Amino acid sequence: MNSLALLSVILGGSGEEDLEKRISSNRRKHHADTEKPIFTPRESEVLYWASMGKTYGEIAAIASISPSTVKFHMRNIVVKLGVSNARQAIRLGVELGLMTPSAAR
Repeated sequence: MNSLALLSVILGGSGEEDLEKRISSNRRKHHADTEKPIFTPRESEVLYWASMGKTYGEIAAIASISPSTVKFHMRNIVVKLGVSNARQAIRLGVELGLMTPSAAR
């Protein structure tokens, strides 16, 4: 079983094709006809630090924003990826290579 299929099973999907369709559908919704990144720079930063195991409070301190602002950005990430919660967003972001250390300022 390849990585996307495994991730789809973990996330409760019915297969790799469903997951790929959901991701591409969300990308189309958020990109339209442009080539801009799926996440804002701040969303990328929040996703990166969350993937490194940081709490919302720690991310807030690192990014000099409030914990509620971190939650706001994480909700946006969850919606853009079409998943149910932050844990799934982090897992999918890592799996698809959507964040890099350069996201951390």
